[in-house]
Amino acid sequence: GVVWARSLFCARACEALAQELAVDMRHPAAEKIYLAGLLHDAGYLLFLRNKPEAMRAIFEKGASDADDLLRIESEVMGMDHRQAGLEIARGLSLDTAIGDAIREHHHPSQNSGWIARITGVGSAFCSYQGIDFFSSRTLPRGERTREMEEIIQVLLLDLPSPLAPEDPCRLLAAMESATRPLRRSLGELFM
Repeated sequence: GVVWARSLFCARACEALAQELAVDMRHPAAEKIYLAGLLHDAGYLLFLRNKPEAMRAIFEKGASDADDLLRIESEVMGMDHRQAGLEIARGLSLDTAIGDAIREHHHPSQNSGWIARITGVGSAFCSYQGIDFFSSRTLPRGERTREMEEIIQVLLLDLPSPLAPEDPCRLLAAMESATRPLRRSLGELFM
């Protein structure tokens, strides 16, 4: 259930970011942003289909953070979910920007394409909301909020125009507002 919840939340958060950043939602790039968010963890679906017992082993090892989880995945599966997701994207002949977003969503940089950066923010937002595969961190909400705003500031600094100091807070609020109905409708079903 967490895979689908993360996928839906990330897609909706990415869509909200695109809207706030004034990406014309009728533009093909808007569809790519949503699809990248929806598929960012698609590698897990391949893992779950092919080796469900190995996936249980991965989660039982109790990763403490995303990098630890990626390391455990590579040890158990021979690749991490980003690599598996990239193979799915290539197999489906998806746009390279979507594949890049899947591959880079844990570690996008200012050198990444903007779809990858938005997807990275969307993925971090899922973790911020507690929709994750590893134990929730115990940082106080204020510290988690500052951390999330910093991620937004760093990754979206120049997209599509420079961010104002108040923009990270505004963008975070937009993602929270956009995903609130989803959280209510999914309720205990996935989370």
